[in-house]
Amino acid sequence: MTIRTYSPDSVELRRMKSIGVCAAICLAAAAATAAAGDEVPPPNATAEPLDIDSLVRQSEAVIQVVLANHMDPPTRQEMWLTGTKAMFENVPGLSPVGLSSRISQITKPEEFRAFLRQAWLGELAPEQRQTALPAPRLAAAFLDGLLRPAPQARVLAASEGIAREQLAGNRYVGTGIQLQYDSSEGYAAIGALIRGGPMEKAGGRKGDLITKIGERDTHNLPIEQIIELLRGAEGTVVTLQLRGGADTADPRTITVTRGPVVLDAVEGLTRDRDGNWEFRIEPHLPIGYVKFRQLNGSAVHELRRLERQFRADGVSAVILDFRATSSNDVHQAVLLADALMDGGLIGRLRSPDGRLRELHADRECLFRDWPLAVLIDSTTSGGGEWVAAALQNKGACVIIGESSAGSKTGISIVPVPGENLAVQLPSGVFERPNRKLTQKPASPEPNDGPAEPLPDGVIPDRIVPAGIAPIGVRRPVRALRDQGGGKDIVIAAAVYELRDRIDK
Repeated sequence: MTIRTYSPDSVELRRMKSIGVCAAICLAAAAATAAAGDEVPPPNATAEPLDIDSLVRQSEAVIQVVLANHMDPPTRQEMWLTGTKAMFENVPGLSPVGLSSRISQITKPEEFRAFLRQAWLGELAPEQRQTALPAPRLAAAFLDGLLRPAPQARVLAASEGIAREQLAGNRYVGTGIQLQYDSSEGYAAIGALIRGGPMEKAGGRKGDLITKIGERDTHNLPIEQIIELLRGAEGTVVTLQLRGGADTADPRTITVTRGPVVLDAVEGLTRDRDGNWEFRIEPHLPIGYVKFRQLNGSAVHELRRLERQFRADGVSAVILDFRATSSNDVHQAVLLADALMDGGLIGRLRSPDGRLRELHADRECLFRDWPLAVLIDSTTSGGGEWVAAALQNKGACVIIGESSAGSKTGISIVPVPGENLAVQLPSGVFERPNRKLTQKPASPEPNDGPAEPLPDGVIPDRIVPAGIAPIGVRRPVRALRDQGGGKDIVIAAAVYELRDRIDK
């Protein structure tokens, strides 16, 4: 059995022969504009013709969004050129010459429409058009190629844009599964179930093959189409025919009521016998441990709940682990930093028009006056390192681990007016408030210095490469492990640091 698993961060629409992603809980998949599968389609003799007018209208709407919202937008001509090249790459035997010079002379959308119509209908032989990809996939290739010169930008179906925004706010509505694709069977399968989600409640099981959705047979159906069939509004139902696997002949039918799927933003160090997370390092140590899985709309709420639990249990110091946390959502990162800071400047956000907006924390904060240790490494990217940078600048924590990734760009999803599309693009640059960016100063610096972007990530106060004894700590590794944290030397170093601070 050949299984491929799809995860949220591996969506790739830029390769027309790759299958798009089904995210955890079926949310970040490619939709109508995505690649369709691994097999090259048959000749296009009976397919619908390419609608040049519609394609140019859509492309102009996308271009307008990019020009207005991207931090470093390419020119309209650059986007026209790469979109045209991407579309023509899918026409067998076509090697267009002189596209760059011809398109560079075009300045208006109506001129580009005339050029594209002439190039497609006047310069291509009928047999070339017939052997090209079907019109919807040619249009998808064009729109995808349009954004090649726009860093970190991509076109999404409107439904995917909505799903991603729901995920960021932790208010996603769906069936609550992660899909796998079994290429030997030709069916999508349930790779994982969200605990307490709609699919688990309906009786779906890990490993089940999804053979029908409603009346639609899903054999060899592209993964993005399966995702669209599974999506729907809260309270609506979808009927699925499931088969337990290759060794199970008889399918069964279940009815799933789509509903909210809540993804935990945090987790603990280990699970207890009932499968619940343990958020304390050791029973005899007054130190809590919180691992951030993602920075979403429920992160602050979950931290508030944990603070109440910690206070009731006698915890007086906390480790916040941002390793392997990747997020480009400035809003969620600022909310979390605000919740952890007793006032002060979180950072500054530079918008595409050059304006600089200061982001301030209020005086209400969690874990007030508690020693905090923040863990980071090279897998800490975006939101996690922005929170770490703000806390470091405030002097509110000790940062332990390795330097973070240095990602400074915030990503937004902007609907395309009048079209069933959205554009994901970089829409802001996070800037740290202090002048010295990558190393905590020996003494606090004023927050009125010029803001600069994070070039190389956040440098920890205590550098602890994973698996290596911490610099400046004289105790042997075994003794550190005895502090708590098992085999994770970075957690052990954090426990060592916090115990020193608790004892003072």
